Amino acid sequence: MSDGVRIDSLAEGVWRVSCPTRGGILAVNCYILQDDSGFTAIEPGPASTAEFILAGAATLVHPGSINRLVLLDASPLAASGAGAWRSAGFKGEIYADWRTALGISEAGIPGPYRFIHKERDEYRCEGEAILEFRIFEALPGTLFARHCRTGLLFSGRLGSSMGRDLPAVTPDMGRPQQLFQKTFGLPGLDLPALLKGFEGVVPALICPRFGSALNPVNPANLLAAELSKEKAETSGEVMALLEEVEKLRADNLDLQSAMVFASDAALRDELSGLYDRAYANEFLRSLIVQGNSFCAAFIEIDRLKEYNRTAGVASGDLLLADIAGFILEHSGGGYLFRWSGPVFLLVLESDRESSYRKAETIRAAVEAERRFSRPTTISVAIVGSDELRTVGKDDILADLQALSRARLKLLERRGGNEVLAESGAEIQEKSMALILDGDSISADYLV
Repeated sequence: MSDGVRIDSLAEGVWRVSCPTRGGILAVNCYILQDDSGFTAIEPGPASTAEFILAGAATLVHPGSINRLVLLDASPLAASGAGAWRSAGFKGEIYADWRTALGISEAGIPGPYRFIHKERDEYRCEGEAILEFRIFEALPGTLFARHCRTGLLFSGRLGSSMGRDLPAVTPDMGRPQQLFQKTFGLPGLDLPALLKGFEGVVPALICPRFGSALNPVNPANLLAAELSKEKAETSGEVMALLEEVEKLRADNLDLQSAMVFASDAALRDELSGLYDRAYANEFLRSLIVQGNSFCAAFIEIDRLKEYNRTAGVASGDLLLADIAGFILEHSGGGYLFRWSGPVFLLVLESDRESSYRKAETIRAAVEAERRFSRPTTISVAIVGSDELRTVGKDDILADLQALSRARLKLLERRGGNEVLAESGAEIQEKSMALILDGDSISADYLV
């Protein structure tokens, strides 16, 4: 789907609707469950992604057909998208911890609400119940829920990994996930603690708010169990060797994780924090190889060189970084890169008409914004993948760059502060005349 929204079927009647956050760092999940009386949605997504999650969910079911919206995470970020669901036509109950319900009610999001607070017996998997809930004791107000029919466990704040192109399910619950939890200040994925209260239950999958669903069978835990089982029958020397092998394996995972973070930093532009041109080229190649249609919006800050001459390069750098953050905030699911100099690249997985409207919205927002160190405008040259030759991916990239340069140059001649999605002599350029005649009557005549 457009805007990076992805839909995966996790079980019969259970779907994951996933959308990347700004910059594509995290994949935020919403889960749609079907039962005899209708549908249940788990987690609305934050306000910045709720629009796209709703669009994805609407391909499965109309929001008006959803009976329950469940908020497992008590954080304001997680609950901030609930208002968008009400506006889109959701009329059912909002299931939440009483603290969460009180907070979003005060924010003006109407009920009805169903409080999950010391009512655990009511939500056991008995009778017509679709979910059973438990309070997550490590974080008061944070819930987790088990789907009665499929055994899927939904885990509130927990996350599995980073990135937008994630598999629907990953089998590994080892150190990469632990590093993720530590980086984002989330609780560790402790399966025994997570299952406390669900006596004798092993979930089919663990479905977190961020990233892939997790298979609860952890190879590292299985190895530890086997080592413990055989410890009594194994000599001390062999046991020490096995423990050393396990330590080396764990250290290797740590090293791999550190290399991933170091490689990521090397691919980012130091000034703006965005991925650089080399990464952008690889990203475009991957879209081309997969046959995905897209539009590349090349965004240039108008007259930045002039500003550098008058205010200094340091001030120009601050302005560029500020505008980069502003464009990222308004990218609406697009993928923003630092291209070169005053030029950014925003990749939109939509047609040229939709991309033009998005680019025009960003251009108008920059022009109206007064937080920058001076009044600032941008020019946007849009190149659609349908305009490019299909000889080879390198030829296509060369075409894309040539078209973008020509359109940015044309925009500069026209004075900037404009969006352009076509080329050719039929486009009328603005003209300027310098009148040196001191006679005002003649000058008025010439004008």
